[in-house]
Amino acid sequence: MSDIIKIFALGGLDEDGKNMYVVEINDDIFVLDAGMKYPEKSMPGIDVIIPDYTYLIKNKGRIKAYIISHGHDDYMGSLSYVLKDAPAPVYCSKVTSEMIKDTARKLRNDVDIDFNIVETTSEVKIANRKVNFFSTTHSVAQSMGVAIYTSQGYIVYTGDFIIDSGAFQRFRTDIRALSKISDHPVLCLMSESKGALKGDFTSPKHKLTPFIERQFEEHKGRIVISTYTQNLFAIQEIINLSIKKNKKILVFSKDMQKLISSFKTPGLLEIPVGNLATLADLKKEDQSDLVVLVTGNGEKLFRVLQRIANNELIEECGF
Repeated sequence: MSDIIKIFALGGLDEDGKNMYVVEINDDIFVLDAGMKYPEKSMPGIDVIIPDYTYLIKNKGRIKAYIISHGHDDYMGSLSYVLKDAPAPVYCSKVTSEMIKDTARKLRNDVDIDFNIVETTSEVKIANRKVNFFSTTHSVAQSMGVAIYTSQGYIVYTGDFIIDSGAFQRFRTDIRALSKISDHPVLCLMSESKGALKGDFTSPKHKLTPFIERQFEEHKGRIVISTYTQNLFAIQEIINLSIKKNKKILVFSKDMQKLISSFKTPGLLEIPVGNLATLADLKKEDQSDLVVLVTGNGEKLFRVLQRIANNELIEECGF
């Protein structure tokens, strides 16, 4: 008997953020991503905006899995809210699981999460159904797409991605895995379409190094550089460039220090002991070998930068 399939969105269509999609196969529900978005300035008093997941609450007994493609708030930020009302196992990569826990902590959502950590090459059975994962290139490591088997063909969901053959190993799209999936019938391809109407290519314009390497070579004093907390690709570039130019890195905030140490993934955001700065380095008269890495989100990040420029917030480094 052929599978009966329904696919619909609870968020993420015609909007930037709040991505959440439901795949129903017979009586089983698979939820793809669970994102949120931040409010506009015209929405005072609102902290975050999440999808309306009433349907999942009403059908929580049929949910077999939440499959999270990557660790960005617009794709996983609402998960800690949803799981309180409609719990089910969560399938994602190790890095994504740490990002989910970090976001839940910041939102003060204390919820038990049944993580099932999968590799970017995994084939697993969920509710006796074959599910294949494949790695994709994004600004966060271990980003993944997923292919769910049905009798009518695979349902392929890519999440947010670009194609960049020169990406770091932990950020690279697995073209071979995609090709292998295409050897079988594909019923549906669900792909991120933001920016799809723009011409040209994203890569290599998304990379920081060509724009900042000259400053790392020529600037004689301390360098303060910022990026969003969840842009791990940019953070990896800054770390690599600092090591290449024999500079010390001061990670500015306890939260980012904890997040980096939680990954425990070889080759991902590793800072050699000799390149790791301390508070003493920030107080030295000669800071020509010092890079201060500041991470955060939204306007808060810019406020922190302003206070650093005024020689404030030294204790915020967390030492």
